[in-house]
Amino acid sequence: MAPAILLAAAVTFFFGRLVDRFGFRKTVLPAMLLLMAGFVLLYLVPARIPAEGIAMRIPVFIGSLLMMSGYLSGMAAYGAQLRNHTPEHMAGRFQGLRILSQVLIPGIIGPQIGAWVLRDAPTIANSDGTFSFLPSADIFLAALIVLAVVVIALAVCLRRKEG
Repeated sequence: MAPAILLAAAVTFFFGRLVDRFGFRKTVLPAMLLLMAGFVLLYLVPARIPAEGIAMRIPVFIGSLLMMSGYLSGMAAYGAQLRNHTPEHMAGRFQGLRILSQVLIPGIIGPQIGAWVLRDAPTIANSDGTFSFLPSADIFLAALIVLAVVVIALAVCLRRKEG
């Protein structure tokens, strides 16, 4: 994951240039589609691959790269849109709204969805006596479904603004 995160940060840097050039409307959906592509690939490719199957890890790397690039690029597009619509004298107030919408709400809703999806996941005993669950690829399917709802809502909103 670490190399994918570093590369995704570089992708986001260049994607930010595209946001500046073409604007939110033309860049946010491609970012969300990158994120969706990452979820699909990570759902379809098994995450637990034996160490000897290094060639099989490439799709997991690509899926992680797409997922992180889409997420970070989407957040960059949303952040730029918020910045563009923030009155100068109210920047602090609107940053609070950004934190609320991009951190607090997903931080509450996401774990609830994850807990529901993984409710029957097997558990393992750790060496320190604690227990951990083994997540399944279903978490990526759930994320894809939530993102599809967001993309549909966003597309409807963008279409309404055109008319």
